[in-house]
Amino acid sequence: MTQRTRAQDPQIALSPGAHCPSVRRSSSLWPATIGSATSGQITQVQSTRPQTLGYGLNDSPAGLAAWILDKWRSWADSGGDLNATFGRDSLLTMLTIWWATESINSSTRDYYDNRWHGTEIGPTDRVRVPTAMAVFTESLVPEGEPPRSWYERLYEVRRWTVFPHGGHFVAAEVPDALAADVGEFFDGLTSVA
Repeated sequence: MTQRTRAQDPQIALSPGAHCPSVRRSSSLWPATIGSATSGQITQVQSTRPQTLGYGLNDSPAGLAAWILDKWRSWADSGGDLNATFGRDSLLTMLTIWWATESINSSTRDYYDNRWHGTEIGPTDRVRVPTAMAVFTESLVPEGEPPRSWYERLYEVRRWTVFPHGGHFVAAEVPDALAADVGEFFDGLTSVA
């Protein structure tokens, strides 16, 4: 009988007192445990066959548009109305840039790299730099806010802001709110001489 490790079993990884999941596992851990089945399937495709997906999307402007717009519609806090949230010109500009530069692969390959080549995080590893977390409760999962304790296991969390609006693409969805929060975080830090 094989003993399961916390990297193989999300329930072990998320149990009280457990250490942070590794970077390699964390990209697939959240959708697999509490996210929707659809998000988990997308992560599976992008983390196992990104090159194949990229060739298909780079070869077809209609396929690229369908793939990208589906993700933006599903993952943004848009109520399904992309035009109202982002505007048609912004969406077409983004699609044109991805199409003309054939750069969709870099966005899908990141899932593969994190899953298979990520750095393991040890039980004593900790990022001691003051960290701010801007939590957008509609980012990928309908369950909302992830537990702050997950982040505090690894990061020195000095600011935790939960926003009422915003999804996965917050910089495009609510840019003013995000910029203000980042500015307030840095304004609150004192310099060390």
